Amino acid sequence: MHFPSLNHEKTIRNAKQVLRNYSSFHKMELSLKITLKSPIISAMPKSATVGNAQEEKIIDKLEERHYAMYYCELIRDVVSIIQDPTYQKIITDTYLCEGISDLAIMLDLNMGKSQYYANKRQALIVFAECMPAFKDARGNMIDIAVYKKN
Repeated sequence: MHFPSLNHEKTIRNAKQVLRNYSSFHKMELSLKITLKSPIISAMPKSATVGNAQEEKIIDKLEERHYAMYYCELIRDVVSIIQDPTYQKIITDTYLCEGISDLAIMLDLNMGKSQYYANKRQALIVFAECMPAFKDARGNMIDIAVYKKN
């Protein structure tokens, strides 16, 4: 048992949430395309604009993409340092690869249902133990490990 002072239920819930977010950030990491639109020239008089809305949109998209890359790299790095290959496979196949069912992972690992789910819970705890505190997209510090109060 790793870190008995951890609140396992809350830590597992947090680990699942962080790993579930991987999919959407990974899609953004892979497919976010920034297209520059040509300006539209019109002879109609307009009031003076303050700022450049198109530039701000581009900057926002770049910041989102940068964060998505940071988030995905962090998750992949943490999974890569998990020493137990079974735990690594469970986390990778469940959360980092799309479309692999628990049943398929169970069969691939040659495990029964209860053994698989016990290993999956332990894999999530190990992931949480390895995951450093990190900043979310808004700059707030997140620590997925939750400790019991004494």
